[in-house]
Amino acid sequence: MSLLEELEKKASSGRALSGYRHNLAHHLTQSGRHDLALPVLDANLAAGGGSHGDHSYTWMMHAASVWKVTRDRSRTLALLREARDRDPRNLENEFRIAAFDDVQDDPEFLQAISRQMCVP
Repeated sequence: MSLLEELEKKASSGRALSGYRHNLAHHLTQSGRHDLALPVLDANLAAGGGSHGDHSYTWMMHAASVWKVTRDRSRTLALLREARDRDPRNLENEFRIAAFDDVQDDPEFLQAISRQMCVP
């Protein structure tokens, strides 16, 4: 049985399961195991009901995992925009992580996290 299945079996409520998934994904991403974190984050998001909530960190963690594992640009950018839309802070520091090393200067990625309107 996978760790995710074990969590789903033991959780007493949807909210508890969401919290377990978040904590597990956090530890996995911090260990560089984005490949294991991605299905956990996908399951949390698929559960609906705002499973990622208004916590930009969860959206950023999901975006980092998508980028590291799939290189799906449009999906990663959408998750970064969700993070930005749910947090009034400038997310540039949260973006400056190893998962995004190769796109640190990419205008489209920077625009996705930016609070400033870009003028062409």
